[in-house]
Order: sequence, then structure tokens, then C-alpha cells
Amino acid sequence: MANFQEMMNSERPVKIQLDKEMTLEEIYEKMNARASDFRLPFKLKKGLLGKKIEFEKDKDLELVVNVTVKGKEVTVRPVIHQNQTALGTGNVQIRIDKNSMFGKGIKGVLNTPAERGKFVAETAETIRKILT
Repeated sequence: MANFQEMMNSERPVKIQLDKEMTLEEIYEKMNARASDFRLPFKLKKGLLGKKIEFEKDKDLELVVNVTVKGKEVTVRPVIHQNQTALGTGNVQIRIDKNSMFGKGIKGVLNTPAERGKFVAETAETIRKILT
């Protein structure tokens, strides 16, 4: 089961320091050349808040990983996207989707934060190896 520290680290961004400044497009090109090293596909996205490299959502972990760059610092940020199906009335709701206690069991639900943290760390380490 995940301990408290693993739960806290599962939502914390990972920072990677580069030797020289790179644009997000340059980072994307290098990552795309070694796309098979990553567990999930990704794409370059442009939006109101700027540009980012966004990995597809991992449905089991309910997690999306975004990559941004500012100067020589690359940030790998986990974003949790939970699609919840609930059953109940009023203030009493029970989550019943495949990632709930009914779908994964208590141990599975409690281990999810540690699995998220591990996935983000692995993704960040792969990016670090590619860029440095």
C-alpha cells in the first residue's frame, strides 16, 4: 500500500534542468524521434495558456502528463482527470466506476497515488535521458 509520502509526491511536478535553453518545439522533435521509449503517445498542443506537450490519458491511473519549458527548466506535470460514475441520492454518493473501490478494491485505490508517482517519475527520467 502507498504511504503518505508517495501520495503527496504523486501530484508534484518534476523539474529537469537543461544545459542550454531549448524551445518546446525542439523538445517535442527530440521526444518524437524516440516516441517508442514512452508508455503513452503524446502531441504538441497550443492553447490559451501557452504551448505544452500532452500525453494521452492513462485510463487506469486517471492521469494526463503535461510537459512545459521555461528557459533551461523543463517541467513534467501530472494532471488528474477523474471520470466518476456515482450512485446515490443527495449527499450520499458511492463511486461505482472501474477505478473505484468496487472496481479495484481498497488496496487498488490506495495504491493508485503511488502508481501515478511512479509513472510520472519514469516519464520524467525518459525525457531527461533524451534531452541531456
